[in-house]
Amino acid sequence: FNTPRLKDIDLSKAKSIGAGAFSGDVLYEFRDINMSEINIDENREYVYRYYAPALVAEDISSAESIGVGAFEFCRELTSIKLGDAITEIPERCFNYCVKLTDIDLSGIETVGDSAFCEAALTEIDLTSVENISKYAFVNNRNLTKVILGDEEIILGEGAFSYCEKLSEVVNLANVSEVGSYSFAYTALVSADLTGAVKIG
Repeated sequence: FNTPRLKDIDLSKAKSIGAGAFSGDVLYEFRDINMSEINIDENREYVYRYYAPALVAEDISSAESIGVGAFEFCRELTSIKLGDAITEIPERCFNYCVKLTDIDLSGIETVGDSAFCEAALTEIDLTSVENISKYAFVNNRNLTKVILGDEEIILGEGAFSYCEKLSEVVNLANVSEVGSYSFAYTALVSADLTGAVKIG
């Protein structure tokens, strides 16, 4: 936690990754030593400092579980290798991993709240998924395609909201519950919701 100099660690034999194990934090940047005035950039937006490991690629294929927020704010992380034993990505696990492009989710059954908020995923295979929780993939601005499976699926509120390039969702007809704003601000022009019994 909060170890910005950590760039490499061998996790290939780890059986479990605990909650917040390699997560970080985000803090306002201040203009003065008394921390009374927050720094603002040329666009009139707050300036933040991130304190998280600088991990780039990790193999956790031996792990049987990952904890909540395990890699949250790891902004240099591009690739994660999961093993077959992991079927759930807990809430905030890869939250704000803004360079994460490479992760195989084809064996995952549950994706927790904000698990991949602001990741850099472009296409995701969710063919085993049964439940995608609130804001799971919010703000994945490069995401263009999602492949769902043949079984019944529940989509939480805002699950794919602000995925501005998302134009294709395969097997959308298998979604039984669609939360509010699930596809808000995406590029979808049509949606087959014939299997939905509840729409938020």
